[in-house]
Amino acid sequence: MAPPGTTSDVKQNPELEALLEDELEKGKEGVNPESETAPRRLRQFRRAFLWAISFVALVHIFLKRILPLLHYQLQQYQDSRVIPIPGGIELGQCANWTQPLLDGDGYSADFHVNTRHALRFVSEGSLSTGEILVTQSKEVTSTNKAKVSVAVKLEDPKFLEYVRVCEVYSPQNFGYLQDPASGVGIFSVPWHPKQKGSFSVSVELPRKSNSTENALTISQFTSAMPDFRHTFKDVEGVFFQRLGVFTDRAVTAQFLFGHRMNVMTSEAPIRGTFNATEFLFLETSNAPIDVNLGLHDVASSTTWMENNEKVRYWQRPVTASLRTSNGLIRASMNLSRRSRTIELARPPLRGLIKKPMINSQNTSCHRKARLSDTINTNEGIFSISTFNKRGSIDIDFGEAPLNHTLYLDAHTSFSNVKVALPTTYEGKWAMKALHPFREIVDTRRSYKDPTGDERNRILWVDREGLFKQEGAVSWGRRVEKTPEGEVQLKSKFGRATLIL
Repeated sequence: MAPPGTTSDVKQNPELEALLEDELEKGKEGVNPESETAPRRLRQFRRAFLWAISFVALVHIFLKRILPLLHYQLQQYQDSRVIPIPGGIELGQCANWTQPLLDGDGYSADFHVNTRHALRFVSEGSLSTGEILVTQSKEVTSTNKAKVSVAVKLEDPKFLEYVRVCEVYSPQNFGYLQDPASGVGIFSVPWHPKQKGSFSVSVELPRKSNSTENALTISQFTSAMPDFRHTFKDVEGVFFQRLGVFTDRAVTAQFLFGHRMNVMTSEAPIRGTFNATEFLFLETSNAPIDVNLGLHDVASSTTWMENNEKVRYWQRPVTASLRTSNGLIRASMNLSRRSRTIELARPPLRGLIKKPMINSQNTSCHRKARLSDTINTNEGIFSISTFNKRGSIDIDFGEAPLNHTLYLDAHTSFSNVKVALPTTYEGKWAMKALHPFREIVDTRRSYKDPTGDERNRILWVDREGLFKQEGAVSWGRRVEKTPEGEVQLKSKFGRATLIL
């Protein structure tokens, strides 16, 4: 006997069968067909998206990695001697390599470049490596030609079949060039032959006179030589209106003096003395910047009448920017305001992190650096920024004019920042760092009023919190009008030290 509610009972009871059919119909009506297809469509979309991403990645790898590798292997197999020349460059006389080197295996070639044009030096190719030295002739000459000597050291003369060294010319306003340029270019095949060699380039600029007041003016000097070390030596008698150095090797300047200067390298240090009258930009990565800077405001002011009052307008400030990602930034700076001439900066100072601030009047450079006695010891506007991601920043100021305006931003993320302000600085200051890692070093008792009026050096702390401390500093009592200068020290995870 079947239990109640079985299939036989339903068939024997027509009312129960009809009731079950009604319930089944209601259940079918409550099911949404789209609710079953939506998850399936989502899975299909995800699968198609992943296939598209994979296809794009494979195409990118093929075009950027595999195709150049195949092209490189083909050139190596064919022993290609084709040397590509960058666009915008016209070739002149090329080296014929008939002068053997006296002190080694290799050859040399000489070129003469007109310094009345912008000077351009360029290299490209796998074999274009070496060093370039820029100097000035010790003898006074009447020529406007710069002598460029290119020496190549090699193991096999077959190396010369894969390189080309020529005079180069660039038209006006090409790329970053402002004027027609002439110079020397070193080009080689893009692939790596078995032959080995290196180049040594010497650029000897002419000397107009033995007086530093009558300096040789170069309208523009540009070097785009990625695999060449750059050294500037004995060029105190040269003024560069524009200077640009773009490389991946070290840059060393015994002394550089210019209006606008831009030095960019990578994985290599920047060292030396740089003097600028308008703009200075130094940038590297994973390497230190150890320099001495002289910023000289030579811009004239403009005066006009507004509402029956005399208004003086100063042009844009002299700007300096130092940037690296991992390495110490150490800079010793002198600021000056000059009416017509420039006073050179002092040599780089060593060990500033653990040593007290050095009095710039005791440095030997000031005995011979002054170009003229036409000096204005008042005013001047300067803007300086330094950025270091994982390295320390150490900035020391020597001399600075009275009543100058200084904007300084020293920023690092994972290390320490220290700034020693000039004694003539007046304006705001701020330190953005955690409270236990902020420090103000008060050295006001070690110096006197630079004007001789026996005023006191006053320090204010206006705001102090967990992450920020703000204040101001001035000579004499604090006036209602806050000085325009502003100094900021920032360190997210390091110590900030301000020396006043």
